[in-house]
Amino acid sequence: MSASRYLSKLSTVLPLTLLAVILCANLACADTPLQIGVLDGNRPSMTAAKEVMRIAYARAGVPVQFVTGSAKRHTGLLQAGKLDGFLFRLTFEPDYDLRTITVPITREDLVVYSAGVSFAVKGFQSLAPYSVGYVAGVHVIAEQLKEAQAEAAPSIDSLFRKLDAGRTDIAVDSRFSLCNVRQLGLSHIVILEPSLAQLNGYHVLHKKYQDVYQKLDTVLQKMEKDGEIKKINDTVFQQYEEQCKTRHP
Repeated sequence: MSASRYLSKLSTVLPLTLLAVILCANLACADTPLQIGVLDGNRPSMTAAKEVMRIAYARAGVPVQFVTGSAKRHTGLLQAGKLDGFLFRLTFEPDYDLRTITVPITREDLVVYSAGVSFAVKGFQSLAPYSVGYVAGVHVIAEQLKEAQAEAAPSIDSLFRKLDAGRTDIAVDSRFSLCNVRQLGLSHIVILEPSLAQLNGYHVLHKKYQDVYQKLDTVLQKMEKDGEIKKINDTVFQQYEEQCKTRHP
């Protein structure tokens, strides 16, 4: 092939290749699953949200792979361009280049756990006099506690072991984590009523996937309208409570 013919062919192929790269960066390529981060831990909210999004991605025709790991690992993967979003966040606050889908896919009832301290719970401001433990990676809690005597734990079990050992006065986590307390045999740790906050969880996706965002938003809106999201959450939560009572009466 002559140099002139080669250059002519190259001038045709390169723009097409560049277009494919641009499209693949902004859409989910058919054979490349999106990588969605899921935090470690057996939380019913995670189970429910994962089932909701498994269905939503399938109906949107977008392949997905859920990547389980710590908040620290997920942040590193996101910054390295190896993670495309998170299963859910309990906040709309912007983070990196992520965009929040506004249909709630799960919910959390945040409560205060105590191993002896007793007081009237009236929002996060009522926690000010105490040292507070929470699980690392739960950004909405970390944000609320940024002015408090707060200590992050790497896992739910670690959170309650620190509380039991007196390393924190109280701990903040999901009401469903009472099952973890029972599993650890820490019967003296109790929930202080009322709830600290009731929050919805929202799926978050990198903003470059605008096409996928629109597809998922449409699917999730219909699932919400049909009551499907609530049904999935109610079923998972009920099963979790029943299993917890059976295993740790």
